[in-house]
Amino acid sequence: MQLLDHEGRNAAAQPSSAAAHAACLAAIDERLRRAAGDGMPLRARTAVQLPPPAPAGPGRASLAFLIMAHRRFAHATVARLVRALDAPSHLFLLHIDARAHSAVAGWAASEPRVHLLERRPVGWGAASQVEVLLEAVAIALAAAPSLDFVINLSDADVALRTGRELSSFLARHRGTSFVAAKFPARDGMRYGAHATMRTPAWLEPPPPQGTSFFHGSQWAVLSAEAASRLHTVSSCSRGTVWCTPQLSEH
Repeated sequence: MQLLDHEGRNAAAQPSSAAAHAACLAAIDERLRRAAGDGMPLRARTAVQLPPPAPAGPGRASLAFLIMAHRRFAHATVARLVRALDAPSHLFLLHIDARAHSAVAGWAASEPRVHLLERRPVGWGAASQVEVLLEAVAIALAAAPSLDFVINLSDADVALRTGRELSSFLARHRGTSFVAAKFPARDGMRYGAHATMRTPAWLEPPPPQGTSFFHGSQWAVLSAEAASRLHTVSSCSRGTVWCTPQLSEH
């Protein structure tokens, strides 16, 4: 099998892409060896014992933050983000891409409420992003039974509100998730551009008959109920997680 780079050249013959070529061939070989219908294996390492956060006070919500970091400046931005959002009832789960600089890991080791997830390579728009989110959800739910929300962030995010302000606001919306989803009729051009990503050939198992797809941002504020459902469904299925949320447009 011959793989081509972005300029149509044989990737194996290019010194700069030879390692990537070998890794791609190994991944293809591993995928072809799987039985038909097997999903992407989920490496959920959730047997992590974390000290529970303090209970949220009256009018406050207990929040768990997943921060995914991979940039060179992550050690500075993640530290700033945690300082802004920190509160005794909050939990921080930090994933550092395996290819990222280790400086941010050194900083996190000294923070009592920041817990490092196992490092692995994560690709934009890839299943590895979902894998990390599912692992973080499982760990957060186990560590904080009274958790109210799970929020995923990146090392490029800047907090415009403090953790206490977020906690106070979300306490009034327990049970509600905040997800940016575009209705197809409102964004037809982008919806059409993403058509290939929704092709059932990319999804295991295929979507239920008559499924309508929406698109939007991967960043979300998940209620504890939504996070628990996501964890329960993903634990029972090795493939794509299919949920039927109730959407309201705002």
